[in-house]
Amino acid sequence: MLPKRVPAARARHLAVAAATLASLAVGCGDSGNKSSNPCKSGEFCVEDNPRLVLDPPDLVRTVVESGQPPGTEVVVAVTVENSGTGTLRLDDVSIEYTPPAGAVDDQGPAFELMPFPTALPLQIFPLGGDEFPQGAEVRVRYLKQSDGLPRQATLVFSSNDRFEPTTTITISTESGAPRLAVDPEQVEFGLVSKDSTAEKRLTLLNTGAKTLNVSGFRIAQNGHFGVKEYAIGGNPDNPLAVDLAEAIQIGPGSAMPITVTFVSDSPAPAQGELLIYSDDPKTGSTGLSVDLVANQNGPCILVEPRRVDFGAKLVGTIATIEMKVTSCGTEPLEIRQITLTPDSSGDFDLPLDGPGGLPGGAPTPLKPILVPINGSINVPVTFVPDEVNARDADLVPIPDEGVVLIDSNAFEAQAEVELSGVGADLICPTAVIDIAEGEEVIPQTVLHLDGTQSFASAGPIASYFWSVTQPDGSQEKLLPTPTDPEPQFQVNVVGLYEFRLSVFDANGLKSCEDAVYQVIVQPDQAIHVELTWVTPGDEDETDVGEARGSDMDLHFTHPNATGPDLDGNGEPDPWFDELWDCFWYNPEPNWGTFDPNADDDPSLDRDDTDGAGPENLNLGVPEESGVPGDPTRYRVGVHYWDAHGFGDATATVRIFTYATEIYAGEMELTEKDMWCVGEVLWPDAVVEDCPFSTPPHVVADYVNPLFFAP
Repeated sequence: MLPKRVPAARARHLAVAAATLASLAVGCGDSGNKSSNPCKSGEFCVEDNPRLVLDPPDLVRTVVESGQPPGTEVVVAVTVENSGTGTLRLDDVSIEYTPPAGAVDDQGPAFELMPFPTALPLQIFPLGGDEFPQGAEVRVRYLKQSDGLPRQATLVFSSNDRFEPTTTITISTESGAPRLAVDPEQVEFGLVSKDSTAEKRLTLLNTGAKTLNVSGFRIAQNGHFGVKEYAIGGNPDNPLAVDLAEAIQIGPGSAMPITVTFVSDSPAPAQGELLIYSDDPKTGSTGLSVDLVANQNGPCILVEPRRVDFGAKLVGTIATIEMKVTSCGTEPLEIRQITLTPDSSGDFDLPLDGPGGLPGGAPTPLKPILVPINGSINVPVTFVPDEVNARDADLVPIPDEGVVLIDSNAFEAQAEVELSGVGADLICPTAVIDIAEGEEVIPQTVLHLDGTQSFASAGPIASYFWSVTQPDGSQEKLLPTPTDPEPQFQVNVVGLYEFRLSVFDANGLKSCEDAVYQVIVQPDQAIHVELTWVTPGDEDETDVGEARGSDMDLHFTHPNATGPDLDGNGEPDPWFDELWDCFWYNPEPNWGTFDPNADDDPSLDRDDTDGAGPENLNLGVPEESGVPGDPTRYRVGVHYWDAHGFGDATATVRIFTYATEIYAGEMELTEKDMWCVGEVLWPDAVVEDCPFSTPPHVVADYVNPLFFAP
């Protein structure tokens, strides 16, 4: 495993006190800057740290012996693994056990550590590396005794894990227990149409020998799912968990139904999880998990274009544009009706019957058009202007407008297509915008804009001019220039972007009206944090390059994060922890499982060093404590690393859960200020004030002894 270094490109220096140097340094050399790249010869490095983890991770294990005769043997196995960045040394494994008062182990020792496969100490290498072994299995044998009394033992692991040198597992027995089961094991909602709520029944079953006490419910991964009876999830105003004041009792062999809901606002496949907490000794503390899925299958409609712009047409002439309707789902698309809204201009028409229309004519609910999977039909729309359109105060023609409604069995049960056109006595060129990525994308998407479908009545389009209206905090530019026919634009800030295009023909005639295309940018992660800032002393916050603007940094810390108490409140600060703070030095930490396909680790996806931002952080699957009423607390902070001579700046932080904004705040900061923004509670999906701190939660001259700017 390669050690980390702090690089030289950003003039960020690493300082270590002499006492710390002896335990952490594995080399020394030049001071460096923002980076997490491997060390090179002669540079300062920070020693990697081994971490002992267990698989399965449960620290309390229960052996259920109900109905088994004395002498029955049960083996409890656990694997010791290394989630850290150095070699783990497993020094000792032992078991602590004393028979209960008055009891005798007449069948032999109730708990016994089975022979270890190799001598201790044992080296265990980091998971995912090239060296082995990467784990060691420890087995404990339990023998049921004749007296039937419950027993308990403690399995103890000793290692060189600097954070937890001793780890213990409690193993206990139980002669009879409740058992929670559910029917079905997965709740499948199918296709749920837009802006509607679906309900499914889930039955809780007690298959055990004792009364089951259900103490709480929690929705995880996707707040669009919920439980109707307990008002959790589904609605953004609802909490995602409930800790019942009085437990639900389900007798042995009995059942109780609950109603699981799904609120649909997107055609994207949705997957969530319902955790049910109880006194089931196997699943109760962590919650029995029930998979929830929706919109995984079903018909889908794709209409291109979504806005039909006829541009300027000579009065009395007919123009036709076809809309392509594609069946994009896993089931055939059923088109039931295609109509114009009553308030549409009479200059528009849908010639669906007869020559040039649809095969079989206009669809009706009783005679729909079936479009096979991946198939499509072309729907004609005509425009015949009856007069020259009036102009507004800016001498821009006021267009005729209309809307086509396409009713189907798809998620978007009624698709809308906007129509516009202008009657003119002189034909001007028509601007047309196409964006390959579509109308809804996630932050940091690079949009590919295309104006080459624009046209003129005679000859080619001679020139293009693009403009964009951006949300607050976004200061991106059209690249390479706003006059390129196919520019690119990166959307880094959540919000609505409006792109406009005007074109000129070879005679210098400008398009009568601008083409307009709106793109909504919203996150698709459970937690998305966005930092932007404004520096009044920086006259051009869009220029790029070292020291061309002020430099702020976003920090996102795990509950395990610890560090020096630099704010003087008597508690360790979480900031700049090399393992548990996700920031420029540690942009992609490994906090969750070791499955490379699991999206359970945060990532700092954008680190801006020359002014304005944004810096974006995403976390797809946050951790859950598994204890009702005790959410996982992630702390969010902003550090004003270096003003580069531009002075004070105002930072703005927005926090989202999926597309819902749960926090927005701003703070004026001076160089070296550390602002504790708040704590994100999961799965509650709320933001609370920072603990052990008073408003405005800003500490001046905050310089961590390991990290500083010269």
